[in-house]
Amino acid sequence: MLGLTWAFIAVTGAGLVSRSAPRQLSGAALSLFTALSGMGGGVGGLLGGYLALRIGYHVTVPLAGVVLGLSIPVLWRTTFQFEAGRAVE
Repeated sequence: MLGLTWAFIAVTGAGLVSRSAPRQLSGAALSLFTALSGMGGGVGGLLGGYLALRIGYHVTVPLAGVVLGLSIPVLWRTTFQFEAGRAVE
């Protein structure tokens, strides 16, 4: 399941980044998106493992849910309207 969903996220995320960035910055934007995606997975895994070891899974898993829930308003505010194939905020 993770492979299927990650493929969808990676492809659509890269597409959104490349369409949203100005043409002269699209390479840098895609590089930053890819680097931060990889770093987030690594840091998240290490931090989650450390927390699970120190305080247990019974706290770590709900805490991850809270962090995910707190990210929803940020994502909700970040909306793009497409005009003529380019994104504007």
